[in-house]
Amino acid sequence: MCGFFRNTVRDPAAGANPALAQLIRWRLSQVEFGPAAANDCARETGRQPGHETVMRSVVYVHKPQSFVGNGVELTRRSLCLSAGSLLVLGAARAARADDAETPQTLTIEKFSASGESLGESKTPRIVKNEADWRAVLSPLQFEVTRHAQTEAPYTGIYWDFHGDGLYRCVCCGTAAFDSATKYDSHTGWPSFNRAISYDNVVRKTDDSHMMHRVEALCALCDAHLGHIFSDGPRPTGLRYCMNSAALNFVARAH
Repeated sequence: MCGFFRNTVRDPAAGANPALAQLIRWRLSQVEFGPAAANDCARETGRQPGHETVMRSVVYVHKPQSFVGNGVELTRRSLCLSAGSLLVLGAARAARADDAETPQTLTIEKFSASGESLGESKTPRIVKNEADWRAVLSPLQFEVTRHAQTEAPYTGIYWDFHGDGLYRCVCCGTAAFDSATKYDSHTGWPSFNRAISYDNVVRKTDDSHMMHRVEALCALCDAHLGHIFSDGPRPTGLRYCMNSAALNFVARAH
């Protein structure tokens, strides 16, 4: 809809910190509506540019729209671009903060082919762009591990698999689970009552899909493995409900 509420805003940058205020005012100084906007509104509403309708003391003006205040005029486009600029700026700052807080070297516990611990090792964090991940993963593996999707139950190759060995992260090969801790949870996904090492599988709060869950991630490459629930068997009482697509089984060497 092309109408905008009239309001009395003296300065849209008032109250913002100096950097944001400067950005808002700069955006407003860069953007203007052209004559085409009136024609767009006319096509959208079927009314001629300049027509006004009063409804419940709110005026909708079908012409190049402005949010008019005392000494400041905000066009619809400038509002959108100003908000967009602020969102981009905020996202960039958040990304820099996340990078600064994320350690570049991690402590990972190494395991032999027989499942014996080889001790902890300082290992550089693995970071790749999406194109690089796509090049080494199947489409399902990519969506599950890099976009936190979930494979359908009873479709993965490991939900009813009983081999003896280690389950490693499909993205980077980090040991994640030992088959000795795998059990049948009757859910259609491979389930374990504990990770092979707390160094290798980390937890993260997941509030997506209007649910509160705990996400399991590969510590080394940040791959989504699955979720952790508190309805597992003793002694841990946990159920690591994993995606087969996120794991690579390697038979135990003897």
